[in-house]
Amino acid sequence: MTEITDIDMLQARVQELERDQDIQWKQLKDNVKEQYENIKPINLIKNAFSGLTDSIDNESDILKEGAALASGLIANAIMSGSKNKPMKRWVTLALFSAATYLITRYQDEIIAAGHNVMEFVAKKVDQFKANMDRKRAEKEAEEEEEEDVHEGI
Repeated sequence: MTEITDIDMLQARVQELERDQDIQWKQLKDNVKEQYENIKPINLIKNAFSGLTDSIDNESDILKEGAALASGLIANAIMSGSKNKPMKRWVTLALFSAATYLITRYQDEIIAAGHNVMEFVAKKVDQFKANMDRKRAEKEAEEEEEEDVHEGI
């Protein structure tokens, strides 16, 4: 930084500092406005859901999460009474690695099996609904017959 030796240099430096201050003030206002927009309830909800949907966009992410969950559950089942936490972590890690390997190797078969299970469940639900509708119709028909019998008396 140079030394200020006369009035003109002082005025130039003051103008430069005022420009810097204006720029910084504008940046501060923009930052405050951006933060205000981010904390609006609608934006909080939107950001939360976008984070959720981004994390489970494709089926491989779901399979990896399933591998982590399965390895943790199996490790807890195997070492349920153990208080050796480092050993439990190693078993979980080994199971996770094995599950990840199997899932990546047989990913298409696992996805196809998942679709088959979903189709089977959907078919059973549809059958259950149809069965309930049939039973409801039979019950209503019986009630109408009973009303007809009672009216004839």
